[in-house]
This record gives sequence, C-alpha cells and structure tokens, in this order.
Amino acid sequence: MGLEDLYNAHRLRGLYPQDQLHQDLLGPEEHKQFVKEVTQQHPMLGLLLAAGAPLYTALKIAGVNLGGTGEMKTSKPSLDEIFAAYQGFNEGR
Repeated sequence: MGLEDLYNAHRLRGLYPQDQLHQDLLGPEEHKQFVKEVTQQHPMLGLLLAAGAPLYTALKIAGVNLGGTGEMKTSKPSLDEIFAAYQGFNEGR
C-alpha cells in the first residue's frame, strides 16, 4: 500500500497549493511516505534520504528554494519533517 499512501499525501497537498497551514500539516506525511517507498525499493538510497533529512531542512531554513515556487508551496522547515523521514525509513526496512 506504500505507493498509494504516497500518492494520497501528494494529492492532498495538491488540493491546497497555496495554503501554508495545509502544506505544513501534510508535508511531513508526504516525506514519510516518500522515504518509506524509496527504502522498500532501494534500501541504501532510503538510508541516504533519511540521513540527509536534516540537511534538507537546514537548506529550507537558509532560504534555498527546494520546489516551493509557482503554484505549489512547500511546508515550512520543521523537526516533524526530519522525524517523518526517519519514520519512513524505519517502516520501509
């Protein structure tokens, strides 16, 4: 059911592209599902994604644009997105 969960989290975020509150609520779940799915298919890549989660968040804090332009905002940097990536890796192993 992993791909379906990832698709649902991504689809829900797409329903509220400019709503920061929804992006912040749904972003960590999408991060979790993405890392879980990658880990199930490619464990080493999943490990790299989980290990890189703090860097990803730090880049967002620094203002590096990571895909939140145009019609779709991105979630604000948070510890939730880091821990969600770790949870996704753990569930995908």
